[in-house]
Amino acid sequence: MNINYSHIQTIIILLSLIIGYTVWTYNAKSYLNRILAIIVLCLVLIEISLFLFLRINENENYIYPSIIIGSLGISFFPTSLYTLSLYYPVKREVKKGRLYFLYMLDLLLAVIIVFTFPRSDALNQSKVLNRLLYLSFENMPLVSLISYSFLTFYTLILLILAVRNFIICFRCDAIPYERRTVQLLIIFGLPLAFFLSIVSIINYFFYIPFPWLGFIIVAFTFFLVILIFRFHLIDIRRFIYGVFFYPALIAALVFIYVYLIVRNQKRIAEFLLMPETITFVLEVFILYLVVMSIVRFFRPALRQPIVSNILKPIEIEALESLSYATSLEDLYNRLTGILKDYFKIDSFVFLLKDRSTGLFSCIGADSVSLNLREDHELVQKLKVFRRGVTIEELLIHLNNREIIKSIYLGGFDLIMPIFREDQIISILLLPRPNLFRRWSYDDIASLNFLKVLLPSLIARCRVYEAEKELERHQYRMEQFMVIGEMASEIAHEIRNPLSIISTSVETLINADISEKEKKMMLGYIQDEVDRMNILVNRLLSINFVKKVEVRKFNLYRVLERLRDFLKYRLRDADIELELDADRDMVVNLDENMLFQILLNLILNSIEAIKKSGRIIIHVVRKSNELEIGVEDTGPGIPVEIREKIFEPFFTTKKKGSGLGLTVTKRLVESLYGRIELVDRGRGAFFKITFYDCF
Repeated sequence: MNINYSHIQTIIILLSLIIGYTVWTYNAKSYLNRILAIIVLCLVLIEISLFLFLRINENENYIYPSIIIGSLGISFFPTSLYTLSLYYPVKREVKKGRLYFLYMLDLLLAVIIVFTFPRSDALNQSKVLNRLLYLSFENMPLVSLISYSFLTFYTLILLILAVRNFIICFRCDAIPYERRTVQLLIIFGLPLAFFLSIVSIINYFFYIPFPWLGFIIVAFTFFLVILIFRFHLIDIRRFIYGVFFYPALIAALVFIYVYLIVRNQKRIAEFLLMPETITFVLEVFILYLVVMSIVRFFRPALRQPIVSNILKPIEIEALESLSYATSLEDLYNRLTGILKDYFKIDSFVFLLKDRSTGLFSCIGADSVSLNLREDHELVQKLKVFRRGVTIEELLIHLNNREIIKSIYLGGFDLIMPIFREDQIISILLLPRPNLFRRWSYDDIASLNFLKVLLPSLIARCRVYEAEKELERHQYRMEQFMVIGEMASEIAHEIRNPLSIISTSVETLINADISEKEKKMMLGYIQDEVDRMNILVNRLLSINFVKKVEVRKFNLYRVLERLRDFLKYRLRDADIELELDADRDMVVNLDENMLFQILLNLILNSIEAIKKSGRIIIHVVRKSNELEIGVEDTGPGIPVEIREKIFEPFFTTKKKGSGLGLTVTKRLVESLYGRIELVDRGRGAFFKITFYDCF
């Protein structure tokens, strides 16, 4: 079989139809997809017209369909390119009325050309000089000649306006990606479009050999394919699926069926001892099984990325780990691990909307600075899409060049909105998977688990954080109340030292006393100053910020410092503080918090003993655990109130806040320890246990 121009033209038409159909169906809501699909449709009409034009000698009835189809394609082609310049890279304030007028003018030109075309002259001239000359300007009707001339200038003007629009785009704050695409359109696309339009028009007057017009058509088709991938309008895997794999599979099956089965249908039926109709059904069923087996075999391979295997099934355990997040930062860290393991993404930005201000703030990282509010143009566009959007697709719909530039310079390629009902509560900015690969719609669909899981996880983390904030606030209020109680107590206790100091000073100034009495008075002053220093240090020892600073230290030295700190208080109450501990024991805890815990317990014991008694601190190491016991010889705690002693504001004292043991318990728990009251039959015994502190 000899291959002629018609065969090549048929292949070009089929490829163009597949390209146009793929672009249109891949994302029909996108303006750019629609415009490119219309341009491809115009190109297909021109190709079909040329196909019919080449066969006029075989059948003269082809001339009118050729003129009708060709005039439609040529008329709408420049307007479609001009429309493209209105929507990319900056969407202008397009007046739809003007566009409708242009398309109506295209239709009018096509109708005029069809009805004024000199069909009889064309047929008479079609056999002259071996089809080298179809029409001449001499026998062209004036209306037809004017319409063709007008169409030529009309095409030229629209393409010049399109070039002007693209050049104006350089003045805006376009990103490098947009600039390179516009340069490609101006340098290659529009000149090819102009030559294609002009050559197609002239072809009705003079026969142009197929290779020249066909070369321009193939070149522009190839340019459209580059532009489609440049705009990221379709996925290369889906393109290979639609253009190569399925057509080749169908062609192979048709060949097998026609040349191997249909030609031998009778023999096959005789061999199977079945009627030909039943044999036909059986053959179709077998072919169906073969096709499905081939598709199931090749589909996993074709689903994989062309460049690298970055996507793999996400394990349930990985998704389950997200549910263990107790804060938004923890959720960010866990999500980072999943994206790194399964999508090869090292960093991303997690924007969360503040419910009171409507401002989106960055969680976990500050790699990009975006001033996004709920009413921002980007957020409103994402509400329309309700899915992940690549920056290439967003360029067509968003005129805010500042936000586009910020996202682009941050290295991000995908914007994924997270919805709760109809409101966007979070936005994820994800980079390109690698240098050679962009996000496809199939890849974006693989991230749908984020749209399902994140809304509830974000809400739960916010509840946890609110509870923790409330707990911190309550803790600080309790601390302030303790400080207030202690300040009142210290103010009362500080009057006695001040009175003694004042009396001693007056005696030294006014009385004539011996040197021995002077030294005695100065000793009184020194003792009372030390007493006030202890009281002040006790006030300052309370931590206002509950921040754990773990380090290694000698425990016995802390106990000695505690005893020195309380020596005057112990001396006044005639209480002995004994230390039952190893002098060389080193522990890994927060020294200041441990000091505060023991101070609170000993002060409670001093108040319980009142006068004359003993307090013993026992320290025991059990494997990797530390047990500290504080025992006193006081009256003990009644059985009926032992379960309430750690509750806030519970007290049996006339002047007490009821927060001492509550604060103590929380300090112990902040060090991941446990405190309990142990019944020993006499006095009170508090046992504190710390884990993994050696």
